[in-house]
Amino acid sequence: MPARRTQVGHDELSRTLAKLRDDAHLSGAAAARLAGDGFSQSKISRWESGRLVPSPEDVGQYAAALGTPTTVRQRLVTLARDAHASHKAAAPARIALTRTPGYQARVGRIEADSEHVATFHPVVIPGLLQTTAYMRAIFETMTDNRELIESTIIARHERQQPLNDETHRFTMVIHAGTLAWCVSSPTVMLEQLEHLAHISRRSNVRVGVVPWGAPATALPQSGFDIYDERLVIVGQLAGAAHITDPRDIRAYLELMRQLEDMAVFNSQARAEMGTIADVYRARSGA
Repeated sequence: MPARRTQVGHDELSRTLAKLRDDAHLSGAAAARLAGDGFSQSKISRWESGRLVPSPEDVGQYAAALGTPTTVRQRLVTLARDAHASHKAAAPARIALTRTPGYQARVGRIEADSEHVATFHPVVIPGLLQTTAYMRAIFETMTDNRELIESTIIARHERQQPLNDETHRFTMVIHAGTLAWCVSSPTVMLEQLEHLAHISRRSNVRVGVVPWGAPATALPQSGFDIYDERLVIVGQLAGAAHITDPRDIRAYLELMRQLEDMAVFNSQARAEMGTIADVYRARSGA
């Protein structure tokens, strides 16, 4: 029976699942019956639309039932595992675990698989927008392991590569107070702000700044990243939580909308950056 066409998500996992069913010439109901107990047409539809991330176990069983080649099945399981991964350290002293090269690579795969990434952080500039000196200063507050710091910086730079690909879109909102946190030195901050202004001119990157004194219609307590409409990663003191429940994701989408309404973009955002950069420039003697 021909597969019924539903809206397909933009991410690799959703697209691949939809293609597998299409190639098998199965309806959603037929594919669910083939996969066995616990599968339904509505669940498969939500996977393919990107509204629900399957568990690694479910996607592995489903792909096997559809006769998917092993390499493709393993790739789907990896994508699902990355999305569901939850990183919690046993104690605050182990916060750096979420900043390791392995974690950076895992988040990088999620970012590369996303069409749109939306980010807010109340304390630091988002990692995708950080300069090398700013990264190093941040990581030095977490560990004195020089090898770990340098390898993590390399991994974070690799994460930044999708910024150069216009098929990926990014929306980053930063509070002016975040830019006023002097990380390391005025010289480091001046370089960071100049880099931020440069990045904000890219056609696929929107950088918004919430100005000093802007009425607060939202008060987020933690930083977060939204990947399309399928995953939210929320920064926590002891690690990072990966959220895939559609109801929770909708709440973060609304929160991001409120933050965007509070922010200014384009030339107005660069004017806010310039005002703060002038302060650092005076302090650095530049």
